[in-house]
Amino acid sequence: MLATFSAILAAVLPIFVIAGAGFALRRKVPIDAPSLSALNIYFFIPSLVFSNLSRTQLEWSLLARIAGAALVMNLIMIALWSAAATARGLDGERRAAFLMTMFM
Repeated sequence: MLATFSAILAAVLPIFVIAGAGFALRRKVPIDAPSLSALNIYFFIPSLVFSNLSRTQLEWSLLARIAGAALVMNLIMIALWSAAATARGLDGERRAAFLMTMFM
């Protein structure tokens, strides 16, 4: 369990550090937020995640547990969102649009 937490923390912690540094910098220097945000979303965060994941040594059993947990979480979310859509009386395109919001 500790190895799983350590692997996830190693991948996610640098993102929060960069976000905190950006927040602190924003207080000191005026920055064009939309440009910086787009650069951050499309370049810096994916490259940081890829870099961290490529250097992390994961055992196949740990990777299978992480993938299994993600699959179970998605199946639970689908069930909950479907129940909510049914309770709200949504059908057709509205139901499909509502179900797509669970991935945002």
